[in-house]
Amino acid sequence: MHQKDRLIRIMKVLQSQSAPIAAEDLARVVGAPEPLLAEDIRVLVRRKIPVHGDAERGYLLEQAREAFTLTLTLDEMEAALMGAVWAVERGDPTVATAARMVVAKLARHLPEELRPVILESERQAVAKLPTYDGRMMRQALRTRAKVRMRYRGLKGEVTSRIVWPLVIAHADEVRVLVAWCELREGFRHFTLDQIEAIDVLDARYPTRRDKLLADWREYQERTGHRANV
Repeated sequence: MHQKDRLIRIMKVLQSQSAPIAAEDLARVVGAPEPLLAEDIRVLVRRKIPVHGDAERGYLLEQAREAFTLTLTLDEMEAALMGAVWAVERGDPTVATAARMVVAKLARHLPEELRPVILESERQAVAKLPTYDGRMMRQALRTRAKVRMRYRGLKGEVTSRIVWPLVIAHADEVRVLVAWCELREGFRHFTLDQIEAIDVLDARYPTRRDKLLADWREYQERTGHRANV
């Protein structure tokens, strides 16, 4: 059995225990001899997984939020890292910072031979960090608040809009806000990098967000083209 598989099995067993489990019992459940089990425990400790005890007293896991990572398979960890690196590259600064923390936490549990690949991908992604901070827009999305924004069009013209933000979509290199625009009285797509300023208003828009999203999807299917700004 590969060490990665043993570590996952050890973590699952320890996470199910509320009292120390004897080394002999843990070795039997994991399917590994006790000397090999002891080495695996040392690996977990070096990775800062809070496993306490020894072969004589038994082993007990201090529950910690980061411990879940070792229950992921290698493919699952790689998929999670790919998503996090994508968020570092294309998210706004708040999301990108959180994504870099995810990359750092997951990378600690990767096999040594994969760490340089992940860290190099993360380093390249940081250089592409966008300048738009979407924290206020995400606040409006969560609270169904109207937003007043100053928007710069493709030809450089600047307009003031009051919109009802519905969702932020990611398409290749572009991040787009889907919203109902009071000025145009219809659904519109706004490129986030062209939003120059926003102000979250106290007013909430009257229609349920899920109803507006359903109407927007129906509009897209009916018209067969994306909404213009």
